[in-house]
This record gives sequence, structure tokens and C-alpha cells, in this order.
Amino acid sequence: MKSAAIFMILAATTVAAMCFSGGMTAEKGKFLKEEIKELKKKTRMEVVCNAIAGNGKVKWHKGEQRRFCLQEKDGLKWDFMLKYINWGTNTIKTKECMNGMEKEAYGCKHGGQTGYWNWEYMADPNQGYCEDLGWL
Repeated sequence: MKSAAIFMILAATTVAAMCFSGGMTAEKGKFLKEEIKELKKKTRMEVVCNAIAGNGKVKWHKGEQRRFCLQEKDGLKWDFMLKYINWGTNTIKTKECMNGMEKEAYGCKHGGQTGYWNWEYMADPNQGYCEDLGWL
């Protein structure tokens, strides 16, 4: 009986995985996998997660979310969102961020959004242009 109760608690704390059913496609994130020579061969996805996660040096509070936009080409942008969904405070390393974001960008034709124990990830290719959000 205890194991069933624990399973129910765990099931209630996760968010269902979801690939978006429509919208822009972006070759399952091929652009994000490319290395940037000028940045010591970091992939674009690594740059995204460094910008969002702060490589484990920034504390997150329950419900806090951060967004990042990356322009792939004229008229095609990638919108990313990372949200802390557990209690208290936490940090996240770049690799953990990349693992979650890659599932959404590479595993879903139109991008997707999934939550796990601590974090909710979204990677979504969209029509349009990234706006200057330098003031955020």
C-alpha cells in the first residue's frame, strides 16, 4: 500500500510530456547542434542553456521561469523557456538544462514542452524575429 501511495505522489508532481502538434518546423534542431568555432566549439544549445541557467551559479525560486530567444534565420526563431517547478530554491547546471531542452528541440518536429521533478523545459521554433529584451 505504501508503494502505491508513493507512486501516486510522484505521478502528481510531474508534468506530462508534450510535443507541439503544429507550427513551424526546424529540422529537429539541426541548427542548435552546430558548433560555433568562435566560442570554443560550443553548440548553440549550450549557449542557450548557459544564458538561461547561469551554469549552476544562479538560485531559482519555485515558479520562477526564464526565457531566451535565438534567431535561426530570416523569419525563423527559437523560443526557449526553463521553469523551476519544485519547492524552495535550486540551481541547474548547463548539461542538465541541455538534456531537457534537447528532448524538446530534437525529439519533437514542432518543438515541445515537458516537466520533470524540478524543471519544466520548452523549445519552440516559431515564425518571426527575436526582440531586443536586453532590459530584462
